[in-house]
Amino acid sequence: MRLWTWLRPFFCDDGLFWATGKYLHIARDKIRRALACLTAWCKETGFKFSVPKTYYIVFTRKRVRRDPVMFLCGSPITRQYHTKYLGMTFDSSLTWRLHILDLVERCKKPLALMRMIAGKRWGGDRQSLTLLYTSLIRSKIDYGSFLYATAADCHLIKVNRIQYAAIRIITGLMRCTPVGNLEAEANILPLHLRRDQLMLQYFGRVLRLENHPVTHLFNNFYNFAFYSSRPYALPVVGRAKELLTSSNMPLDNLEQIPLADLHFIGVPAVRYNLLANKKHFTNIQFRLQFHSLQDTLYSDYVPVFTDGSKMDGRTSFAFVVLDTVVAHRLPSSSSIFTAELYAIYRAVKHISLSDWVRVVIFSDSLSALQAIDSFSPKSHYMLKLQKLLALCDKEIVLEWVPAHVGIHGNDLADAAAKAAIQDDVVISIKLLYSDLRVLIRHFIFQCWQTNWSLSRCWLRRLKPILGDWKSAYRECRREEIVLSRLRAGTCLFMVQHRFDTSIPRDLCPSCDVYTNVFHILVRCPRLTVHRTGILAHLSANNLSQSVNNILGDDFPFSVLFTFLRNVAYFNRV
Repeated sequence: MRLWTWLRPFFCDDGLFWATGKYLHIARDKIRRALACLTAWCKETGFKFSVPKTYYIVFTRKRVRRDPVMFLCGSPITRQYHTKYLGMTFDSSLTWRLHILDLVERCKKPLALMRMIAGKRWGGDRQSLTLLYTSLIRSKIDYGSFLYATAADCHLIKVNRIQYAAIRIITGLMRCTPVGNLEAEANILPLHLRRDQLMLQYFGRVLRLENHPVTHLFNNFYNFAFYSSRPYALPVVGRAKELLTSSNMPLDNLEQIPLADLHFIGVPAVRYNLLANKKHFTNIQFRLQFHSLQDTLYSDYVPVFTDGSKMDGRTSFAFVVLDTVVAHRLPSSSSIFTAELYAIYRAVKHISLSDWVRVVIFSDSLSALQAIDSFSPKSHYMLKLQKLLALCDKEIVLEWVPAHVGIHGNDLADAAAKAAIQDDVVISIKLLYSDLRVLIRHFIFQCWQTNWSLSRCWLRRLKPILGDWKSAYRECRREEIVLSRLRAGTCLFMVQHRFDTSIPRDLCPSCDVYTNVFHILVRCPRLTVHRTGILAHLSANNLSQSVNNILGDDFPFSVLFTFLRNVAYFNRV
């Protein structure tokens, strides 16, 4: 038997092969035959393997009473109970405990770095700290995250605590702040949803390749009824299929990426003659330059104008050539980039069936033209377009023109695309992976929003719809922390007595009640005289005096900070 029927993925100088079986002796015999084949190949070619660096691991939940005996080139192979391959630590029971412990250890140094540059009154701002977290820490957490998602909750909570600690550094929130408020305040996706998102994106990428082994596993997986009664989670293929089915993703219409045939793909002629003056020319100058270009360089070319449009969740495309206008509405899941790219593709297809010899296609989509010019086909229509341009026996040039400067053909294509948005008939096109990613992000966000709407956190009253606080980014680090703590409902004056028993709990002298955010901002009559600025803004905008309006995203927080300084609470928050 040939060696390559046994040998599995190679990465540099690391290789592996595996075998499965209902009983250990079945898998053992398969591995022994593979080792015998490998030994024979070594004798034939003179190639040598390092036996001390070769080992095997038995993945099973059952007790192995006696270690299987394995030989490579006449030397015994040792058994290990955990191994590291491509950055993932596998243990014999696939509990992922060792991998998560190693991951937590590797995240401690970046966390310490964030603490060093983030103080309570100085240091990096919220945006910089968030960027540090996503690039230095979450990138480590993301690697293989949907694989170790089957780990027990007692292991996954250790990874969650890394994110909780990072968010507390970013926002300045206290350690006693309920964890339900943290991710919503920082607008950072919870890790269990992040793992689902990465899993869906991976399978969306893989399912475009018909011959990929994971595609075969996905298509042949069937979720039997008895799986629900098993004490352990589904494999990653089963979880992905279950989630993709429940999310109603249009996988049947997903683009298929064949192996590129380099004999047919040529270098497309894409020009940017007007791009150099994009920031300096007026509309009149652009029109004059365009007409000059058309009269000199493209005097004997047939002009074609393409455009795409997206409004109110609807997408359409159009192209105009001489007296012909072609415009259609596309599926709502299509992005504006897809519309622009598809418009160029349909225009080239129309040109290939005509008698014209020399044609210039004018498009105002710089991103679409640069994608075509990049010679790295990453989508279905880009590959088909490049192949069509190479096979077409006509001279076709793609030229960029600015939008909305009064170029007649471009304005006609723009008007036709906007009119096609109102069409009831939607033509069917292949779903690009970039558009599928948008659908996946939207689905994951809706899952987060649903969970958030059912929570009883204090912050949900202020932020019923998840999203980023525009007002959370301040020039002063102390103001960022004060605002975050007020919104989270956990401030130093409320909990300081828990950390230092010599400090009594903060008691309002006039109301004889324990203070909190609502009491300071709204309720306490002793502070009414200091609330004149707050009350003036609320009355001017016909808003009631409530915490929701005072801590909302549209409130002028300079007024709020002035109030807190006047009542000596700014430094106590």
